[in-house]
Amino acid sequence: MIHNIETAPLPAELDGSFDAAIMESCLHHFIDGISALRHVAKAIKPDGLIVVIEGENRAGPIKDEWLAVMKEFHTLERPYPRHLLEEMFRAAGLPHYEFFGQLNGWFAASDPQSAQMTELLRASTEQIKSFGMRKIARGNDSDHALAC
Repeated sequence: MIHNIETAPLPAELDGSFDAAIMESCLHHFIDGISALRHVAKAIKPDGLIVVIEGENRAGPIKDEWLAVMKEFHTLERPYPRHLLEEMFRAAGLPHYEFFGQLNGWFAASDPQSAQMTELLRASTEQIKSFGMRKIARGNDSDHALAC
């Protein structure tokens, strides 16, 4: 199924049917990220989990080079500062959130920082599991994962 989660929720029969949703580097592309988060949350089981992997803007206003990319490719490249991410989560009805770690940049497999990134992701995964997430199954009829 291809669906624009920003403009409308999934069909009602899918409400509360997903164990998890993984939103990797997509939130900053939405015009209305709050609606996208609300629609994703509607599809998650009551004990489910939404994992958001998103860049954080700690450097102030949008940089000129980001604006140039947005104009050239007709897209949004708008990393959020942490306080705006927190406001978005609360506005979308997601009052419980946790920041697990930082990733900074793109890494090639040969880059020594890739090993550090891998360890950070493993540690974050263990923290997520400790919050009671049973499993994220792919291809299993009884469990579902929603990806953005």
